[in-house]
Amino acid sequence: MKKDFLWRWALVISLPTSLVAQRKSQFQEGLWEYRVKMEIPGVEVPEVSFEHCTKKEDYVPKTQTSGAESCRELKRSFDGRVATWQMECTTEGGKYLMEGKALYQGNTMQAELVGTSPEGKIIHKMTGRRKGPCPRR
Repeated sequence: MKKDFLWRWALVISLPTSLVAQRKSQFQEGLWEYRVKMEIPGVEVPEVSFEHCTKKEDYVPKTQTSGAESCRELKRSFDGRVATWQMECTTEGGKYLMEGKALYQGNTMQAELVGTSPEGKIIHKMTGRRKGPCPRR
């Protein structure tokens, strides 16, 4: 009877610990190199790569823009491995909605961002890898 009680107690104690371990963040701060390929129907767009020094709050990957647009975040969530977000951006051509999802696995990530506007849909496929710590300034 006592042995059965101890077994159940050990299970109750270990369950929350294992859930916390599973939720441990896979995102790592540091210098990341990103590659972005845009898919626009009927248009050939070359792949773009850039580096960005990221902090914990940067789990939503940044894309380089021309600076001619203004975006505001509508939603954001992160469970330690998967980040999802929704943004609304305004350009000279009007407004568009951007939704994204990124999966972090150690020193790598994969993301897909889908932008929808009256002109159509643009898909950004993004990969990233952590190169190391951010350079000191």
